[in-house]
Amino acid sequence: MDAKTLFVNLRTHLRGTAWTGTANEVFGDEVYIVPRVPMENLSRFGMPCCFILDKGSDFYDQHPGLEEQKFQLVVFQENVADPYGEGVVLSANRTANTSKGAGILEIEQEIVRSLKSVTALSSAKITLRHRNKIEVAMVKENEPSVFRSLTFSAFTSIESTPDPLEILRVPGILWWAPTNLGTPAYGTRLGFLSDGVLWEPGYKTLILAGEEKGEEPTQKYFLGTAGKVYVRLLNYNSSAIARLFPGCTSSTKVQYPNSFLAGTDLTSSTYTDRLLYVPDDTTNNPCLLLQKSAPNVEDTIRLSRGDDTEFLCVFDAFRKTNDVDGISYLGLIAGATLR
Repeated sequence: MDAKTLFVNLRTHLRGTAWTGTANEVFGDEVYIVPRVPMENLSRFGMPCCFILDKGSDFYDQHPGLEEQKFQLVVFQENVADPYGEGVVLSANRTANTSKGAGILEIEQEIVRSLKSVTALSSAKITLRHRNKIEVAMVKENEPSVFRSLTFSAFTSIESTPDPLEILRVPGILWWAPTNLGTPAYGTRLGFLSDGVLWEPGYKTLILAGEEKGEEPTQKYFLGTAGKVYVRLLNYNSSAIARLFPGCTSSTKVQYPNSFLAGTDLTSSTYTDRLLYVPDDTTNNPCLLLQKSAPNVEDTIRLSRGDDTEFLCVFDAFRKTNDVDGISYLGLIAGATLR
């Protein structure tokens, strides 16, 4: 898909974007692909309106046929009966479920929701990169109207391969003890992970050499798995701390030795549960599910004023059932089952 196809599909998508819970469109036909914003002719356009601008592209080094196309959405909204401009920012004078009087913050919320980070749009992965500050667009009868620019990037392919949807960039949220897979509140939230997780499948094998062949391998056997998931938690809260220091926490306090004795079985139900990693784009990217995991802190912890403190945690995977996915599952969340 080339840039032209992306922009045309994007325009069609935005023209059809409706206010959440209604059939009323945010922009209607007032979405345009332009080389620059026609500031001198804004009075000709209905409000709110949106302009799509090409911001150039870069080729992706790891996949020569993959292109990162940048574009900007510049959104304008007129002021309605507010000499100070607060209404056009915060929707103070909005007619319910319509765009008349809607604030620019509410309009862009619908845009971002519609193009939510890493959402597929005709084989393009779209990510919000930057929001400019809200600026005054024009003055009409001393009532300031406003605009804001949102910068996005989209991975597209100039050839049939690679497919952008098959390239895994999987930021997401880590959940402890999930009880359902049907709603965004899967369980106890441990935190958002922009760098994803490090999964060590632990696929173990044994290679044997035939006596008559010397060192030449002749057979290979599967010995099972010893999987691990490594994550860097940035959240300092009771749920995260309890996973890092099982048996040694009280709320957000870590205390040694507490009542936790050497030799305590960390595979008991007190210290184990399911672990679920859910990507932002659940339609195209896989989740990772451990049916039974035992966590603990790994590596050192740096407490610093200048940098975010990272807590490296390892989750060891154990067999919970004898089902085919009784230890772990990697795939779309629609195909996952909690054991």
